[in-house]
Amino acid sequence: SRNGRVIVGNGSVEIGGKNYGQPFRWTPEYGMQGMGFLRENDPGGSVQDVTPDGNIIVGGSSSEAFRWTESEGMVGLGVLDESVFSSGARAISSNGSWIVGSSRSRGDDGFSSTQAVYWGPDNNIHGLGWFDGVESGLRYSYAYDVSDDGRVIVGRGYAADSQWSAEHAFIWTPDWGMRPIMDVLLDYGIDVRAEGWVKLNSASGISADGRTISGTGVIQGLGTQGWVITLPIPTPSTLTPLAPLALLASRRIR
Repeated sequence: SRNGRVIVGNGSVEIGGKNYGQPFRWTPEYGMQGMGFLRENDPGGSVQDVTPDGNIIVGGSSSEAFRWTESEGMVGLGVLDESVFSSGARAISSNGSWIVGSSRSRGDDGFSSTQAVYWGPDNNIHGLGWFDGVESGLRYSYAYDVSDDGRVIVGRGYAADSQWSAEHAFIWTPDWGMRPIMDVLLDYGIDVRAEGWVKLNSASGISADGRTISGTGVIQGLGTQGWVITLPIPTPSTLTPLAPLALLASRRIR
């Protein structure tokens, strides 16, 4: 947590002679406490994120995403498809209102795919879909972080017909849906390939206001590198391809 008084992580416990992962919460008053599992007959789990105030913890347990609070304990967040019961929470907004992660679902052809999802104030699971043109069974998407208003979500996905690399970072908004970040930058007039970037393959963090995004990519001759982009306006849904905005964005790509 922001004040350092709540620390979360993952340990292991022995059950029936086997070791299982278990989330834990540490505080100065109580030390390390195991958070248990959603279902004792299906042990295993991990914690992924905690709000700055330390009050809400998210992760996955017993093949399902969970939210933990001191008053309610560990609560399952549900899945997209009961027939392939699987979901996990990756991050929570700093205000605690939005959770993102992934869940599996089965297509009409019988293949199951991992899909980026979010849980909002209604506590229901919502799928974000995939990039266009990817066959079921080959496609996937993962949501890694979300802005405080829930209107900008970032992660990574697979797009077989993309002009970029098959796997790349995405940005999602209610207006645009899921788009490669490199495409969004082109809308600003920015082609990061001119700076040596071969691809931006994952976006793993976003600021509370949805403007600053960080992740990893590949630079020609240098391999995998970290990057950070600060967009000049709060959300891409109001983008206009103005040259001054493009120049500002270009200076913020590192």
